[in-house]
Amino acid sequence: MNSDETLCAISIIKRGLAHEQKPKDQYGFKLLSFPKMKLLRHFQIPAHELIKATLSPDGKLVVAEASECGKRNPFIVVFDIKTGREIARRKVEYSSSTEMAFLARSNVLVMTTSGHMKSEPIILWRIPGGYG
Repeated sequence: MNSDETLCAISIIKRGLAHEQKPKDQYGFKLLSFPKMKLLRHFQIPAHELIKATLSPDGKLVVAEASECGKRNPFIVVFDIKTGREIARRKVEYSSSTEMAFLARSNVLVMTTSGHMKSEPIILWRIPGGYG
């Protein structure tokens, strides 16, 4: 949800792991208005699974972890919510527990590196394109 609680991103995932899926499969996520749950946009990348969709507090951006079906090569992808256009990508080390959150009133994304310990390093990524 964004900070105004007007948008909600919901991942569409199939039981099983992305590396077990066929290359023709694709699973994205939906952006819904809240509380009516009206579909605003469906985000997909052909032959990829998109999971862990996270909205920016201002509701302008949405990020997700993406993996090509049948492979373990995850990356973070950023979309402009208004246009639906992909605006940035960043490779990440394989981890099923990478967590993401935007800093308040900012275009900076905070990502964990493993999700396994309290003292793990974090990554701060300023999203390009003048957002925030």
